[in-house]
Amino acid sequence: MIELIEVTKTYIGPNQTNIRAVDSVSLQVEDGQTLCLIGTSGSGKTTAMKLVNRLIEPTSGTIRVNGRDVREHDLIQLRRQIGYVLQFGGLFPHQTVAENIGLLCQMDGWTKQQTLERVRSLLHMVNLPYESYGSRYPVELSGGQRQRVGVARALSLDPQYLLMDEPFGALDPITRHQLHDEFLEIKQKVQKTTILVTHDIKEAFILGDLIGVMDQGRLVQIGSTEDIQASTDPFIQSLLHNV
Repeated sequence: MIELIEVTKTYIGPNQTNIRAVDSVSLQVEDGQTLCLIGTSGSGKTTAMKLVNRLIEPTSGTIRVNGRDVREHDLIQLRRQIGYVLQFGGLFPHQTVAENIGLLCQMDGWTKQQTLERVRSLLHMVNLPYESYGSRYPVELSGGQRQRVGVARALSLDPQYLLMDEPFGALDPITRHQLHDEFLEIKQKVQKTTILVTHDIKEAFILGDLIGVMDQGRLVQIGSTEDIQASTDPFIQSLLHNV
C-alpha cells in the first residue's frame, strides 16, 4: 500500500515566512484501491501526490510504499514501479505513439519484440489499435487520445502503483465522461494502487474507492463517497453544494 504518516512540506514564502503546502497529512491507500484527492487550487493535493515518488521531498514525516520508506528506495527503481500520468499527457512530440509507450521498456532493457508486444497490448487496452495509431505523432491525436496514450505509457512497465495528476481536467465533458468509463474498465483489469488528483468532486465520486478532501495543506477528511456526502464540515459542504 501507499502510506503517509504525519507528512509536512514547508516552503519559504515572502518575508521569509513558512508556508505549509502539506500540513501533517496521514493517509493509507490499500492494495488495488484508488484514492481521489480533491481540493481547490493551492490546497496541497498535487504536492501530496508528488511526495510519493519523490518528485518533491517532504520537510518531515514518513512516506511508505509497499511497507518501505521511500527514502530507502533507489530513486530510479522507485519511479519505475510508480506509473505517472500528467494532465496533458506529457508525450514527447518528436516520437510516435508506439515510441512514447515503449520508451521505458527500451530503457529497462527489453528486446524490440517484447517492447512491440507490450505496446500492442496496451494500445488495445486503451482502445487505440496499434495498426491505426502506433505510427502517429501526438500532434495528430485528439486530447482524449493523448490522455489514453499517457495512461498506456504509465502502465508500460506494469508498475504496482499509479499517480495521476488531473488526467481528465483539460478535456471536454463528453470526452471526460467516456474516459471515466474506460478508466473504470482498465482499473478492473490492472488492479493498481492509485492516487488521482482532481478538482472535480463528481469525478472523484465516480472514480475513487476513497475520497480525500484537502484544504490549505490539511487533509480535512478521508473516506468513502458516502462518508464525504454525510460530512458536516463547512468546506466539504461548499464542495458538495453544486453536485
